[in-house]
Amino acid sequence: MTWIEVSSDAIKIGLGALIAAISAYIVARLNQRNEYIKAYLTQKTKKLDSTIEILNEIHKRFAHYTANVSNYFGAKQQNYTHTANEIKDLDEEREKFRKGFDGFIEVSGYLLSLGDLMSHEKLEEYRDAMDNAHIKIDHRDDNINLSDIRNIVVNIKNLRRALLLSVGKAYEV
Repeated sequence: MTWIEVSSDAIKIGLGALIAAISAYIVARLNQRNEYIKAYLTQKTKKLDSTIEILNEIHKRFAHYTANVSNYFGAKQQNYTHTANEIKDLDEEREKFRKGFDGFIEVSGYLLSLGDLMSHEKLEEYRDAMDNAHIKIDHRDDNINLSDIRNIVVNIKNLRRALLLSVGKAYEV
């Protein structure tokens, strides 16, 4: 064997090893990238699922309270006198509705951590409307009427729909 043959074989072996090393590196990088994307999407989905769950819980509390207040005023218009326990139950419903506002902080954090500014803006509109509803819909306020309550409920439903559609779009990206 001449030195040229030895050199040729060494180059072939070295080049094969270099190609194998580069291929292994590329495959490892792609696998690592895919695992990162998979973990990110899993975390994103969990946050969006939690967001929807919290928003639904807040809205349930709102719907329950407004339905009870509507019933309260409807009965009051028919000269029904409510018992102390019925009024106490409404006070408790109002407090549950108020406590639901803590969920807005959590949802806000989720949406901001995902970089979903559009949904966050919709959340702020929804939260402001819910805060306004909490102030205006009070069973202890004789100045509110059923028409006012219905208008507030319709506005809240429209804002909620816009918010949930916006959050739904975040699933697609």
